[in-house]
Amino acid sequence: MSDLDITSEELKLIATLNFSKQGKLVDVQLNQSIDAKDIISKSVASNNLVQLVLDLSKLWRTQTTLVSEIALLRKRHAIDWIPEKNILLLIVKERKNCVCTLKVPSTYPHSGQILLENVMGHTSGLTAEDVPPPSDTSLMSWLQHLDTFFGQSQEKLD
Repeated sequence: MSDLDITSEELKLIATLNFSKQGKLVDVQLNQSIDAKDIISKSVASNNLVQLVLDLSKLWRTQTTLVSEIALLRKRHAIDWIPEKNILLLIVKERKNCVCTLKVPSTYPHSGQILLENVMGHTSGLTAEDVPPPSDTSLMSWLQHLDTFFGQSQEKLD
């Protein structure tokens, strides 16, 4: 197994349930970065553990591909995933002070298009509009494309 492999431990969804002294569900903590706020708040309000498990299972099945891709990307790139906003921030390898913001559709990878929303920092005056999308529009391709694009831009400055 290489350092870039995803382990089964990294793809487990673990829910930690917190109860009041009266036995009422008061909070749920997840070990994964998925947006389950609505499911959790509904379950806490209704105290329905069966529905909580069903809803989390359904959400997890739809999010496993994205979570595994994010886990792999974290091993190769300096990224921050913000699931509540479906935003991925990338610190470009060749320019430690250049941050790209990608908007990932909630339906990714099944449908929708990843968009480069913003480029901040030392970008030589380049904006998100100046960066063409990669031919393959997966997250991995986007990150490799941005590293290459801004790496080439840096070489032109030197």
